[in-house]
Amino acid sequence: MLVSVAQSTVMSNASILGVHPNVLLLFTALWVLQRGHGEGLLVALVGGVILDVSSAAPFGMTIALLGAGSSLAALGRVNVFRGAWYLKFLVVAGATILYNVLSVAVLRGAGFQAPLWPALGRIVLPEVFVHMLLTPIVYALVRVLCLRLEPATVEI
Repeated sequence: MLVSVAQSTVMSNASILGVHPNVLLLFTALWVLQRGHGEGLLVALVGGVILDVSSAAPFGMTIALLGAGSSLAALGRVNVFRGAWYLKFLVVAGATILYNVLSVAVLRGAGFQAPLWPALGRIVLPEVFVHMLLTPIVYALVRVLCLRLEPATVEI
């Protein structure tokens, strides 16, 4: 999965407004909105394994966190307002907050020093803002990939 390789190599060194965007989380959440929860969980599993192998965090943490983020995104897919333009932004914001809060909880449970409240102000909220800025770009990429994977058909 190219997105997870890019996340672990390029994006770990890239900083936008002082935060490192989680492009794999963005891609997973927006993929769920386009293709459904089943495919989103597959993206989370494959991408999470690649990131877990290349990180110092407890193995399986990224898989579980991406799975939680994709499950939250699935709620947006079945929402009555599915066609609303703002839905993808709400889903991305919710998935980003959930991912980071659960990440701090898992790291604290594993014995790491991970303060929740300072992390929310210095990392999570700026990351939500950056993810909002990147959402239209990543969503366009997801839509193009979806159209390439399953072109539109005409029923007669």
